[in-house]
Amino acid sequence: MGKSIRGSTKKRETRGRKKTTGPGEAVMVRLHPPLLTDLDKWISNQKNPPSRPEAIRRLLENAFTRKAY
Repeated sequence: MGKSIRGSTKKRETRGRKKTTGPGEAVMVRLHPPLLTDLDKWISNQKNPPSRPEAIRRLLENAFTRKAY
């Protein structure tokens, strides 16, 4: 008899929208092409390239932890 489907360890895709990073307020940001190009270059230089929203979150966290404002 063949293997049971229930015994599979492969994670099933869920239906619907993917989970976000948690509770928080959504902020829409428009970036002009030169800044977007710089962001994409920064992303490509990371060990584990993040998505654009995650990259923006990381850059903001880095800027605010420096207390340069």
